[in-house]
Amino acid sequence: MAEILIIGAGIGGLTLALELHQRRIACRVFESAPLVKALGVGINILPHATRVLSDLGLQDALAAVAVETAEAAFFNRFGQLIYREPLGRRAGYRWPQFSIHRGDLQSVLLDAVKARIGEDRLHLGFHCEGAAQTEAEVSLKFKNQPPATAAAAIACDGIHSAIRRQLYPNEGEPRYSGVNMWRGVTRWKPILSGATMLRAGWLKGGKLVHYPIRNRIDAEGRQLVNWLWELETPDYKRWDWNRPARLDDFIAGVEDWKFDWLDVPAFFRAADVVLEYPMADKDPLPAWSFGRVTLLGDAAHPMYPRQGARRVARRGHRRRARAQDLRGGAAGADRERGAREPAQPARRDPARDLRAHRRPPVRARRGGDLGRGAEGDLRALQGRRGPRQDEPAAMKFLYRLFPAGHFVIGVMFLLSSAALIVVAALQFWHGIQFFAEGPLTARLNSVLESIAVLTVAVAALELGQTLLEEEVQREAHMSAPTRVRRFLSRFMVVLVVSLSIETVVLTFRLAQDQPEHLPYAASVGMTAALLLAAWGVFIWFNRSAEQLEPEAMQDAKREDRKIEKANKGDEKR
Repeated sequence: MAEILIIGAGIGGLTLALELHQRRIACRVFESAPLVKALGVGINILPHATRVLSDLGLQDALAAVAVETAEAAFFNRFGQLIYREPLGRRAGYRWPQFSIHRGDLQSVLLDAVKARIGEDRLHLGFHCEGAAQTEAEVSLKFKNQPPATAAAAIACDGIHSAIRRQLYPNEGEPRYSGVNMWRGVTRWKPILSGATMLRAGWLKGGKLVHYPIRNRIDAEGRQLVNWLWELETPDYKRWDWNRPARLDDFIAGVEDWKFDWLDVPAFFRAADVVLEYPMADKDPLPAWSFGRVTLLGDAAHPMYPRQGARRVARRGHRRRARAQDLRGGAAGADRERGAREPAQPARRDPARDLRAHRRPPVRARRGGDLGRGAEGDLRALQGRRGPRQDEPAAMKFLYRLFPAGHFVIGVMFLLSSAALIVVAALQFWHGIQFFAEGPLTARLNSVLESIAVLTVAVAALELGQTLLEEEVQREAHMSAPTRVRRFLSRFMVVLVVSLSIETVVLTFRLAQDQPEHLPYAASVGMTAALLLAAWGVFIWFNRSAEQLEPEAMQDAKREDRKIEKANKGDEKR
């Protein structure tokens, strides 16, 4: 009777069985499937999880079937390196980081369970439908199989856990996060270091995660590479984290991802298998343990498919102490003092670990990188508007001087515009005096000249307003390239319109007085047309570039609305 029943022979259930065996706690494992198959794709075992598995004597077995991950590398959607850092033992940990096929990890655990605990303790084809408990024992009910009774039961039966559903019958279905993920494995020659976990792009336009999980799988020296493609999308099917998928569902967004280190569309098309994993989870539970029954892994705290395996191993490590208490009859005492597992804390920002990182910057070594190192790369992308605390006084003075200079230049543009408006008004007045002496064509030329001068005045006004809004009023932290793009976008409008009007004025005037100089007017018109075409190309590239700084662009748009509201408020007053 003094044994533990484990529901599920996945990574969590098998790890827990080995942990209990190490503590000399008898256990039996019940798996719903009639045969344990190598399902899924790749996962990463981080050093803290490798430590747990190493304590179980599995590190050598894992190293034989996995790839020891050497580094992490982050790229933008154009294939340029942003940041690189060592991982695992290369980063100073005592234990390695492994990238491994989920089926290989499960096989290592399953072989160890059979060898140490015995195949007779592993029951396949036992689909658990519920549990019932008393003060002294817990009994599991199975579909078309005899029940099992023991001191305690631990449910490791995944996100669709029957035990969780029994404990929380009104919980409802998992919630979709708004991000869909496609995963697959491809046979490919090694890239970068041959042991790099790389990430490229971001969720809005598509994010690639790529890392090898088996070495030298054929005579060509290829690796089996795990990959993920994550994309923000409202469309998804019900979460079945092993559902086959089609490349046509997402390949269109990656057709131009052809880099010197990887042809991504060709890599995807060579995949052996493609699966769809909607990113779904559930709200944290107030309790995982109820008397002699407790939950583990996705049954307790469902997590996105990219996060669960390493935490399940750690949870199995902790559950063995709980199981030992239950085997010793602590269930009643737990209920008396209301002991409960702590609720899951709010999910942490995935960028927090990177921001909190205190290791010295790792220098980039490849041509075409955005910067010379981690610190420079991130600054190049994020921009920096104000002085840092550690900068010398002269630099701080210059930072304060720039807005003042922009303000003075903006005011001079406004004054110049006012002077041009006066000149244009005088020319227009001269042109509309019909009873004044002089030919009609001269008066018409005066009117057209006034229009040309007014166009230059508008250009000066627009430039002055742009300087004041972008460099004086604005406080959003945008990088220098973004500010230049925004400035050019407004300047090009004015320039194209000004040249177009000047073409009309010159054509009229030269047709009357100097027709032999009409090619000069045509050249001005051609310049306006070329600038218009260049402006179109600029807008196309600008939209692509804005995707690199989504947060900065959102800040800029919010400030645009803020400035517009402030200007409207001034007009009303």
